[in-house]
Amino acid sequence: MRKTFVAITAFALIPLGAAGCVSKSEYTKAMQSAEVRYNALEAQNTRLTSDLADAGKRNEQLTAERTQLERTLTMKSGELGQRVSALEGDNVRLKQELAEAQKAREEKVREVSSTYEQLVAKMKARSTRGR
Repeated sequence: MRKTFVAITAFALIPLGAAGCVSKSEYTKAMQSAEVRYNALEAQNTRLTSDLADAGKRNEQLTAERTQLERTLTMKSGELGQRVSALEGDNVRLKQELAEAQKAREEKVREVSSTYEQLVAKMKARSTRGR
C-alpha cells in the first residue's frame, strides 16, 4: 500500500514539476519584455508627472489672471454705475429744460397769435371805417 501511495504521489507531482519549469531563454525573453514594458511605463509616468506639474502652474497663472480680471471688472462696473447715474441725472435735467423750452415756445406762439389777431382786427376795423 505504501508503494502504491508513493507511486500515485510521484505521478501526480511529476506533471506539476514539469509545468513549473521554464527554459532559461524563455525566462530571459520574458524578463527583457517585462523590463522594456517597465521602462516604457516609467517614461510615461515621468512625462505625465511633468505634464501635471505644468498644468498646475498654468492653473495658478489662470487663477491669478481671473482674479485680476474680476478686480478690473468690479472697478469698471463701479465707474460705469457712476457714469450711468450721472447720465440719468443729465437726462432728467435735459427733459426739464425741454419741457420749459416747449412751454416758453407755446407761450410765445400764443402771444404772437394774439398780436396777429389784434392786428387783423385793427385792420378790419380800419378797413370798415375807411369805407
